[in-house]
Amino acid sequence: MASCTAFCISPIVLGLGDLGLGEDAQITWADDDYARPEIIHVGLGFYSRFPEPDEADVVSDDDRGDPSPDISADSYPVKSCTSYGAPLRLRGGCHSDESGLEDGADESDEPESDSAGPSSKRKRKTVQPPRPRKRPSKGKGKASDDESDSETAIRVTLGGKNGTKGMFVDEESYVYDAPEFWDVPAHRVAIILDVSDTPECLQGDRKLISVDAYIKKQCQDAWTGPTGSKKTGLALVTILDEGEVTQCRRSNLKCNGFYTCSLASPDHLLGVERWDVESDIATQELISRPMFESKNDKGTDIVAIATAFYRSMTNQHCKAKGDGQFECGGHAVMRKYRTGKSSGKHHFIGCSNWSDGDGLSHRFTKIPPQVRESILQSLFRGEEITEEDTEVVEGYCSAIIHPSHLPRNKQCARIHYRDNKSVVGHLEAQTCPAELLILIPVDENDLRAVVIPKAGVPHNHPAFVRTKTPFQVAHKYKKAAEITGVIGQTTLRIDKAPSTRALLDGKLPQEIHPSMVNNRKRREILQSLRAANFPDGTGMKAVLREFEKDKSRNIGDRYIHSVIMQADMDIIITVNPDLAELVHDASWIMVDTTFAVVHGTTNEWKLLIWLKGLDKRTVIGRVWSNKATREAFVIVWNGIFEAIKSITGKLLNFKVFSKKSSLLGAIGDSEGAQAQGLGDVIILRQMNTPQVNGVPTVTVDSILLFIWKTCLVHFKRGVFKLEAHVDDYVFNCLLGFPYLETSEEIAAYHDFCQASTNPKVQSWWAHKISYPWLLPSLNRSLTQMSHLHWDLTPGDTNPIEGSHVQDNQVNHTNLTILEAVLSARAYDQETARIITASKASGVMENGNNSQTARFSAQARRQAPSRMKATEKASADGGKELRGKLRKSQQQIATRDAEIKRLQAEVDALQEHHRAPSPLFFVDSPPNSPSPIPRTRGSVNYHALSPVNDSPIAGPSRLPALDLISRPWKPRVNEPSSDFDYEAALKSDVLDTTIRHIAYGTNDPIDVPMYPVGNPDDDILASDPYTPS
Repeated sequence: MASCTAFCISPIVLGLGDLGLGEDAQITWADDDYARPEIIHVGLGFYSRFPEPDEADVVSDDDRGDPSPDISADSYPVKSCTSYGAPLRLRGGCHSDESGLEDGADESDEPESDSAGPSSKRKRKTVQPPRPRKRPSKGKGKASDDESDSETAIRVTLGGKNGTKGMFVDEESYVYDAPEFWDVPAHRVAIILDVSDTPECLQGDRKLISVDAYIKKQCQDAWTGPTGSKKTGLALVTILDEGEVTQCRRSNLKCNGFYTCSLASPDHLLGVERWDVESDIATQELISRPMFESKNDKGTDIVAIATAFYRSMTNQHCKAKGDGQFECGGHAVMRKYRTGKSSGKHHFIGCSNWSDGDGLSHRFTKIPPQVRESILQSLFRGEEITEEDTEVVEGYCSAIIHPSHLPRNKQCARIHYRDNKSVVGHLEAQTCPAELLILIPVDENDLRAVVIPKAGVPHNHPAFVRTKTPFQVAHKYKKAAEITGVIGQTTLRIDKAPSTRALLDGKLPQEIHPSMVNNRKRREILQSLRAANFPDGTGMKAVLREFEKDKSRNIGDRYIHSVIMQADMDIIITVNPDLAELVHDASWIMVDTTFAVVHGTTNEWKLLIWLKGLDKRTVIGRVWSNKATREAFVIVWNGIFEAIKSITGKLLNFKVFSKKSSLLGAIGDSEGAQAQGLGDVIILRQMNTPQVNGVPTVTVDSILLFIWKTCLVHFKRGVFKLEAHVDDYVFNCLLGFPYLETSEEIAAYHDFCQASTNPKVQSWWAHKISYPWLLPSLNRSLTQMSHLHWDLTPGDTNPIEGSHVQDNQVNHTNLTILEAVLSARAYDQETARIITASKASGVMENGNNSQTARFSAQARRQAPSRMKATEKASADGGKELRGKLRKSQQQIATRDAEIKRLQAEVDALQEHHRAPSPLFFVDSPPNSPSPIPRTRGSVNYHALSPVNDSPIAGPSRLPALDLISRPWKPRVNEPSSDFDYEAALKSDVLDTTIRHIAYGTNDPIDVPMYPVGNPDDDILASDPYTPS
């Protein structure tokens, strides 16, 4: 809070009038016997009133004594004037009787006063004998413009219309920030507000506001009245500048009162008087306590809950638009579902204008579970609530509403009942007699004002809840936000930041002012700060402005190197100059897209390298794009290559195309457009010279065979998605492709996938063969990349996936596009500085990140992973069994439906014999516990052993498959299941359930699930493929 000093009974010259000074004026000063003042309460502050002298002595220029005696704090008590936003220190002043102002005095001949304080430089005038005046009546509310309730008050006369009209004040005080409440004194007080030291407080949303507008903005009360003219009716004020006249406009304000509910008690707020805030603690509970009690009671009352839902529905109209694009405007009605109940309710809330031909365009709202339909029906019919007690919502309303918080329909938001019927209270305006006079200098550069509350006329309502945030509080929160950084910040991060706690002396932002408890207030402060930092917003327009700034900088200082904006595509290329130099020493580049950084459809694409000398991964380039097409990736790759060339002066190329390059390959996921875009750019930029290296540049596919490597983790993720749709053998076979070595194995794998009739497998396989380069980029035997290059490049994109997590921890997510770019710029600059420091000092950022250390860490992570997998498999045995049961039940249902269909066909043909169902026709071989599918013939299926996942031996390879040597066709739509019915029937948990589902009884059954040719046969042992 700003400091505040009050000068009591100081010589005050404050006049009102339409004319200038005119005649010279003289002021009567008190005698030089400075009596100790009597400390008297005035609102939250205090003022000094001296005992009345028997007679005022005339003091000449040569014998007037010290006009400002030193009265220490020990001699006079110091009180706090929190209402005025600062401590109020009482100081001694000269006592003045009412004195007349006579002509003939020459101001230029008077010496200046030595009194302390803001009024110390006023000129002293020749003292004249006092003129007698009528003694004003005592008591509150009796002061007038030309009288004061103290005979010792100062009378100021300044050429009014009659030449003598002036104003009396008993106290003068200074404040340096507008208070939240203006106390009502018993005597007249002139408060001089000076915000010259904090002019930023007058900054509005778009322009500067006036001092009086700032006063009303800070005040928690509502004031209304004219702001005063700058041309007519001006007040001539001498209290501001050492007795000189300051032209001021007059703003006469009246308290705008408050609103109460029409269902309030007749004696509600009767006799309430608010003189100051500190003495208003008891009356403040008239606002807060009833509000909390009402919410606590109605939150657990079933009638209140149903009524709240009813009010929310009836306060809205249907917004469906018809053919003419006009809103329907229908009101809410309670309709019954046509087909029984929905979510336990028989009714829903619909539109009164709905008809059968309107479809689903009109309003439709389900009734929440906690709303009782019977009460809701009574409310819609306007009937009494008889089944529940309405005592909680009966009684008088105690709501007190601030005029600025008035709802549009002027209906009380609280729930009221009268005689068991719901009624709506209407908010009625209540007047308040409190007034405020503000004198504002006409000069807009003068950031002062004189505020004079109407003495003796208190407010007739309690102080409102402090929902307005004062400037000083908002300024402190803005400072906390600036310390943490505006880019990407949220109020939650600012609130929890250690710097915020340090700035607020350990307090929470919600504890420094009541308004800060409201989340919206803190968001508004942050949004205003963001608007000041980003005047062009944070979208593409702002990015273009930042790009223009970068173009004016040296190439070594640029970050945004190109911005491409088309009709439906935006691409931003960013590269840190210091990091770009490192790419020429890298052995490989890794690329990936992350989707959580930018809010909306724009994603971040990153290019990462591994710094061999520092054992560190580093992102050297970032691209933001809202498209992921092949054409977009052509722009992305070309922009990256062009930026690196501009920064380093060297062309970036691959070693297979240029012996001078160190890049062995590029690693990415299975996104086709990303890899194809790279191939297009290699051809476009003529990076390959076939005559030199013998690498053909016929097509993009042929180029990618030499440089592209697809992440194995992404490949396996695609296979894992099929796990629920295939049996274990097929699943393991699909996973084994990257480890096939011979052409026979690869051909067998190809034929095996091609022959599958599983829709999921077919879709997965179609994607893999749609790109000729994709499968070779997964298999060392198929790729055209040198085996040495293949072994020296990673098999997955784990390094760049880890960078996504690290970046999100630092730069946050869901940012606007400009914030994403600026936060990435700062992060990349810091990364470059760390690398420079590491190179200069020889100290590694992570000393345990060498190749050996990484292998050791991987081995340590594998051991607990295997242990957890074993424990999970053991714990999930029942879960797996239940899953297989559900899968088998689906197969049973499918087969039963097929049986019925075939039976219907048989009956239609009137055949005299029952044809056996092909689903159950099995030429059963000897039963075998082997999980490998069996079929007729002499094929050696022991060579088709499932993929071995042993971490020691590695996956076993698939030899040439005799299975594929002849054409095969599927027998069933889905591969067979390995579910063990016999084990399930013997289960202590599932046997009863299986018996009931399979046989319709809970009694033990000793027959197999399906009657097959041989009782020893298990249908699950049959192979899904049979020779044609």
